[in-house]
Amino acid sequence: MIEHDRVKPQQRLLTASRLVTLTGAGGSGKTRLALQAAAQVQASYPDGVYLIGQALGDLTTARNLFHETLSLRKRVGESGPIAWTLYSLAVLALDEDDPTIAARFVVESLPVFQSMADGYGVLHGLSLASCVAAARGAAVQALRLGAAAVALGETTTVRLPLVYHERVDQWLGRARAGLSTELAESAWNRGRTLSRDAAIAEALVGVQATSDASDAAHETSAP
Repeated sequence: MIEHDRVKPQQRLLTASRLVTLTGAGGSGKTRLALQAAAQVQASYPDGVYLIGQALGDLTTARNLFHETLSLRKRVGESGPIAWTLYSLAVLALDEDDPTIAARFVVESLPVFQSMADGYGVLHGLSLASCVAAARGAAVQALRLGAAAVALGETTTVRLPLVYHERVDQWLGRARAGLSTELAESAWNRGRTLSRDAAIAEALVGVQATSDASDAAHETSAP
């Protein structure tokens, strides 16, 4: 069976049971199959889909398997799963302290979420973009994007799960710590006024910029 067909039984089981266990010999592909199934169904789970590993090595394995899943999704041509797999790769890159790679995946995934009018994906993407900006030292932009995501969530029924709130709050806390109170509040207030599309545009351009250039540009344009 091709990989796409191998995933279908797991998808059906997940709709009927809270716990699905894959068994098999070591190296038979259980983890890869589980990750592929997760990538296929994760948009149906508002609280998110998570890989729980026991060691850092699992992040490397997950990254490799998500790359395999991404290749499969691109062959099948399913935009939603492609965007969510790119998002997952961005999260893994940030967890591995590689915000440059994380930024690349954010830039790839956000336009797909936007074109599909996937509010849940856009909210996740903007929140992750704020974390990436903070990790790259672009504190002003991090707060603007974080505030835009919060404002977006307030106008819809879409909500981030608690674990994501904690992650975002940690990164935005670092961003605030690097700015004066006045500048931090200014960035936050301006971010709340951004429309969804304006926030996405800023994320796509700014999340890749160097921290100095990004923050300098925002400070120069401040009223």
